[in-house]
Amino acid sequence: RPSTRTRSRTPTPRRRRAMFRSLGVAALLASAAAQDDACQAKHKKQADCAADAACTWCTASAVPSSCFTKENAAALPPGVFQCAKTRRRNELLSRDAAEKLGVVW
Repeated sequence: RPSTRTRSRTPTPRRRRAMFRSLGVAALLASAAAQDDACQAKHKKQADCAADAACTWCTASAVPSSCFTKENAAALPPGVFQCAKTRRRNELLSRDAAEKLGVVW
């Protein structure tokens, strides 16, 4: 027999707790990466961070925006952080790049 109840779009208390827990974990990851981050120590403003080639500005809704080294920014969870100058490495290499690594076709 089909259900006559409709699903509510508001999250249940259990889902809400899980969402906040996930945001808390993301905040802990960010703070752990930030503690040893040279760019965060040097740059407090987005414009200063953008002017440094070794740094990138990252934003997140759960934690304050901050400046990170490109290496640390690449390790941040991409579903939480949006960083300006980071490029995630593609796992597929071009033919030229593969041949430079010694791949023979």
